[in-house]
Amino acid sequence: MHMTSQSRKVLFIWAVALFVSVSTLVLIFAFGFRYDFKNNVLTKTGSLVLKPNTEAQIFIDDESEGRTSFLNNTFSKKQLLPGKYMVKVQKDKHFSWQKEVEVKEGLVSDFSRIVLFSQNQVEQVSVNGKSPLFIDREGQKAIYWEKDSVSFYEVGGSQPIYKSEPIVLDSATLKVLWGAEGKEAVVYDKSKVFYFDLSKKTFKAMGFSRQYSLENAVLKNGGIYFLKDKDLFVLSTGNLKSKIISKNLISFSIHKNEIFALATNSDGPKLIKMGLNAEGEQVLGGFPAGNSKPAGIIKKVEYRDGDYYLLIDSGLYLLKDSQITLTNSNIAGFAISPDNTALGWHNDHEFWVEWIKDAESQPLKKAGEKELVGKVPKNIQGFSWYKNGGYVFLELEDGLTVLETDLRGGANMYTILVPNSQEQAWYDLNQDKIFKLSALSGLAAIDVP
Repeated sequence: MHMTSQSRKVLFIWAVALFVSVSTLVLIFAFGFRYDFKNNVLTKTGSLVLKPNTEAQIFIDDESEGRTSFLNNTFSKKQLLPGKYMVKVQKDKHFSWQKEVEVKEGLVSDFSRIVLFSQNQVEQVSVNGKSPLFIDREGQKAIYWEKDSVSFYEVGGSQPIYKSEPIVLDSATLKVLWGAEGKEAVVYDKSKVFYFDLSKKTFKAMGFSRQYSLENAVLKNGGIYFLKDKDLFVLSTGNLKSKIISKNLISFSIHKNEIFALATNSDGPKLIKMGLNAEGEQVLGGFPAGNSKPAGIIKKVEYRDGDYYLLIDSGLYLLKDSQITLTNSNIAGFAISPDNTALGWHNDHEFWVEWIKDAESQPLKKAGEKELVGKVPKNIQGFSWYKNGGYVFLELEDGLTVLETDLRGGANMYTILVPNSQEQAWYDLNQDKIFKLSALSGLAAIDVP
């Protein structure tokens, strides 16, 4: 049939219109738009990225979406309509990770610090099942009493790093004063005192216990620092002579090679800092007026990027630009995250996080933001940051619990170890292991992801 010029013109217009329509749809989908039939509107989509520590199965709204990639354990889902999705990351014999994830227009919801913790903890018993007398968790050292000798081990180690000659000590009344980083220790009973230098692998008798004030002392570089009648003394373990290095102090703490102390003053206590021999003494600042003035004990000092964080009594103080401010009250313990971006602290039942730097990855946070991450019915006895900064290990009365610090969609929390009444458990960041101490079977190490 012969096509007229008019017919060809109409056909050409329809072809152009169809081409433009199809091209427009292609471009719309290419730029991340989809039609939302539920709300009858064309909307820009978002994306979801998940990166667990191991290969895992992914579910979105109870529908299987496949597995993470073989090479880097990453899963991504594009062109999701804006809204909330129940997302689950699952692997056999592991605790599942689950959140209600919100997907926003044109944005990527990124969860790159997912950790699936094992439900089956494999214990590796060390030191032939013997139970240590003392453990220094900070210095990662343990003391054992073996055949009338004092033996020092790395926590989790099976061979002693130093074993003394036989000495006479009452093992039932033994106490220990640990030095920094586990490099030295003073071991004493109700009558005798011995000093151990673990770097030199030597020890020496220091005489009788009643000569010294060891209960609240600090051991540092061969010196024993203690307060007596508001005077700060240092006792040399070398010549066993003591001297006064500062006066009129309420309390003190040693951080690195510096002494921090609360000094008495007519206007209230002042925070001072000095060297180990009182050199370079300086006033760091006074405390704000009102009820926030501390009464006594400096329990912990941390330093990051020009700022000092101090736990004094139960108050957490920030020293910044010669100004001391009380940031939080009723604090039992605090620690800075491994990446130095967040400050975690706890009281009896709550764990909080405050960002001390702007976060460069999701969840995006500004410095100064605070969040109550978890509230638990049992007392929090301590905590440790996990190596990736996305979780903390809470030491509770009824077990070791992992708490996620990312609150988007709710923080995941798992009790991964339940010790009995004669056991305690904790996570060691430096060794990246869980340790369980039993009065009956000794110390055991447990690997974590």
